[in-house]
Amino acid sequence: MSKPFCRQLLPFDFRYHFLSFGHMPMYITDEVADLREKILKQAILDQGLSESIALRWLRVD
Repeated sequence: MSKPFCRQLLPFDFRYHFLSFGHMPMYITDEVADLREKILKQAILDQGLSESIALRWLRVD
């Protein structure tokens, strides 16, 4: 039985390395980081959590 196509291309068992592909370094601009923080804060508030909880979360995020 032949290997699946993607396993033929990769020299390792990709099932154990997919997280490394998903977390490859990416260039994130300050603008994108600020937008992410704004969206995350709003999402926390939309869940009914307090402003203080949102700010606490953002400090450790």
